[in-house]
Parts: sequence; structure tokens; C-alpha cells
Amino acid sequence: MRLAFRCIDCGIIYLPPEGLAYSDGSPASPLRCTVHQVAARELGVADDPAAVAVALFVARQQADRTPGPEEQPVRPDVRPSWPAKTRRAASNRGGRSKYR
Repeated sequence: MRLAFRCIDCGIIYLPPEGLAYSDGSPASPLRCTVHQVAARELGVADDPAAVAVALFVARQQADRTPGPEEQPVRPDVRPSWPAKTRRAASNRGGRSKYR
């Protein structure tokens, strides 16, 4: 299961490594993309543990979610291509009628 996160600084959606750790051993942030994570680390700003837990929970919920019946594509509006067969519908084709 691959988790996707949204950066709290710039709003982009990014995919960190699956184990939330880079190949050099440094941890990946579920709150910030790589660019903003490096900038926050240089400024000494740590990730809030509660915000990290919420980000992980939301990402897992989105990954496990399957589309429900309300999200199934709706059949497009299909209208008949032939003219109406009744006299009443055919009598008003010109727009004006003598009975108005």
C-alpha cells in the first residue's frame, strides 16, 4: 500500500518512500515534501507528533478506501434522436399555436 501525502507548506501531493525512510537513513516527513522538510530541519522546526499521526491516519484511510455506489459513474442523459410520434407534441413544433 503506497501512501500519498500533501505538504502543509506548499500543498503539493508527494509520495515518500514506503517505509517513511530515505536510503541514507533519514526519516521522511508525512507533513512536508523533501524541499520543505530540509528547510524546516535547517531552521530547527520539528514536526508536531499529533499532526504526523493525523496525516498518517488520513493517508491510510484514503489508501484503503474503495469507491462506493454513490461514486459510480452515472449513465449520461440519452435523448431519442427520432421525432415525437404523438400529434400533440408534433403540433407545437413551430413554437406558436392558435390555441394560446
